[in-house]
Amino acid sequence: VNSNSDVDLLVEMKSPDFDSFVGLKIFLENLFERNVDLVRKRNQIKTSFLNRIQKDIINV
Repeated sequence: VNSNSDVDLLVEMKSPDFDSFVGLKIFLENLFERNVDLVRKRNQIKTSFLNRIQKDIINV
């Protein structure tokens, strides 16, 4: 991690639409002043991916 690192977020939204998702991304990039990568949490996430990131997940 360094001052140029991006922020990776796994998000869960009740009724996600494109505008809400992109709006959240833009809001967070302005807030953190860095690039933000959003991944939508859904039932179809591959177990191998979830297992890899599980230790780093912080629920807010």
